[in-house]
Amino acid sequence: MLDDYRMVGQSIAGVLSQLCGLVVLGVCTSVAEACALIRKSPPRLLVLDVELGGEIYREAADLHR
Repeated sequence: MLDDYRMVGQSIAGVLSQLCGLVVLGVCTSVAEACALIRKSPPRLLVLDVELGGEIYREAADLHR
């Protein structure tokens, strides 16, 4: 989960975990933090905020492929 507001990310992660039964690997507030987590433990699903500003989220999205 990548969102620049940790509280929002944690809320969405909680919903995905509780209602959908997904295992959330982490909640990240920066692209650098998300990329480090993706490299360490590649997720099957990446949820990210595309409104992070510009195209900066792309690095995490491209790494996830």
